[in-house]
Amino acid sequence: VQELCRAGYQAVVMDAPSHGQSPGRFLSVPDYIRCAGQLIRSRAHWHAVLAHSMGSLAGVISASEQAGKVRIGKFVLMSTFSNCDALMSKFARCLGVSETVLSDTRAWIPKYTGKPLSYFCLIEHLQQLGPPNTLLVADEKDIVVPHQETKAILNALPHVKPIITSGLGHNLRCDTVRRQVLNFITP
Repeated sequence: VQELCRAGYQAVVMDAPSHGQSPGRFLSVPDYIRCAGQLIRSRAHWHAVLAHSMGSLAGVISASEQAGKVRIGKFVLMSTFSNCDALMSKFARCLGVSETVLSDTRAWIPKYTGKPLSYFCLIEHLQQLGPPNTLLVADEKDIVVPHQETKAILNALPHVKPIITSGLGHNLRCDTVRRQVLNFITP
């Protein structure tokens, strides 16, 4: 954020409910999409949208829902899942959630959202956007987002420019990555 501001850009940072400093105890992907949509709708044009992890999935779907009303020049997607089902499956395994509960959750999502689980797919929504100028940053040893998620995105979307690291994990904190992202965003 500081580097973008020094380069003359205005950075708008979203702290999703139940993340970072925001209050709350629960945040679903559909709720995250609604929050991101409110922010995206606040301007007619965004030079770039940078998002991390679940925020990338929510940000792309929100942008797709605003297509034609809001223009986004570039996306930087970091450590992200290709779809909500993959995200749910990973976290269910990490938390020890049974397959029965996961199956019931999959069946409940359309009732909760009015949309099938397949709607919550980063790949499909990014394709619908045009395809926008997109950078995908991922670490092949990320223990949160399996590397096959990165491969699925890159295989489905050959226009996406990858930065693949090794050993940075889910947070991707590194001066080299920061410079590469800034070079992508700034002309």
